[in-house]
Amino acid sequence: MLWQILLFLWIVLVAKAPAYRLVYALFWPGSQGGLIYGHTVWAMWQLQQRLAALMLLVCELLKPLLIYFTVMFFFKSDVLALWFVFFEVLVSWLTFHKVQKGKFNVGFKPSLAPFMAFHFLLSPVLALILLMLWLGCFLASKRLASSGLTVYLFSPLLLLLVVDYQLPYYLGLTLSVGAAWGLKNVLMRDYPFKERVF
Repeated sequence: MLWQILLFLWIVLVAKAPAYRLVYALFWPGSQGGLIYGHTVWAMWQLQQRLAALMLLVCELLKPLLIYFTVMFFFKSDVLALWFVFFEVLVSWLTFHKVQKGKFNVGFKPSLAPFMAFHFLLSPVLALILLMLWLGCFLASKRLASSGLTVYLFSPLLLLLVVDYQLPYYLGLTLSVGAAWGLKNVLMRDYPFKERVF
């Protein structure tokens, strides 16, 4: 029972570890949040901000992979490891905002990295396809956040191509829905569906 409690607390700590603070402390010692809080929107195209964004992506990708290989090392069960990674991704995505006294609003962060890490563990080929799709959309639209739209729309369909009707694959489908929900405000802002005629 003790190891379960310790592992649970460790996963929560890893999921909520502020990796962006380390990254931005390295690249902007005098900044307060930098690109994470949208203070320098157009500056993200500069080399310094691109390197920081890449480091941030790597840090977020390493969190699920670290938990996966740790559980595999101790328990030799890939299904159990995927369960723990799924839990870590959910914890890292959840955000709590205090609305009123005693009331909180729960939402999802618009983050693609944990989502990609989980799909990489399910199927490396699928993750490579999603990554190339995301990069292609980014190069075409020059919008980093809204490029995730195509990835989120196609990821459940691509995941079904490799599904073997085991629980981890259904968890991946669940994360696809959660990721789209987390990006809904960004997507509706960058893609005004009501004004666009298809």
